[in-house]
Amino acid sequence: MKKIIIRYGIYSSLTLVVLFGLTFLFGKTLDFGATEKLGYASILIGMIFVYLGIREYREKIGEGKISFWKAVKVGLLIVSIPSIAFGLVDVIYVTFIDPDFVENFYNHSLAEMKVNLPAAEYEIKAAEIEYQRALFSNRFFQFILMGLTVFLIGIVASFVSSFILKTED
Repeated sequence: MKKIIIRYGIYSSLTLVVLFGLTFLFGKTLDFGATEKLGYASILIGMIFVYLGIREYREKIGEGKISFWKAVKVGLLIVSIPSIAFGLVDVIYVTFIDPDFVENFYNHSLAEMKVNLPAAEYEIKAAEIEYQRALFSNRFFQFILMGLTVFLIGIVASFVSSFILKTED
């Protein structure tokens, strides 16, 4: 069981890291909204390995059978690996590769809000953004948030995959 979980967790991690790298390699030509959408798309693509891992577990270890809850357990164990990997890669990115990312992102957000919101509402939203900027400047918080983002999407992928692959008697 461990081999399958580790292998598919690594496959998912590599997919996320490569697609994340491509997103930010070409991200300088894209706006923050497009980059964010590509980031979520890369997470969804990486979740394909949850399905494949559960299926291999069912076929090789379960001899063609797997219960829903056993499949969920396998899926969540697989997802835990890319969740940690993505959190680490994001922290490495904003710490070493693009240390101005958080500042640039918030400045862009403030500029967009200033154009799109009435002055009173802008002041309220700007205060919220300043609070969030402080949170996102904390690397541990950033690691947790990005890891949880992948994990929450992975929970959905695990449940959907488990429902499709279950073979309860």
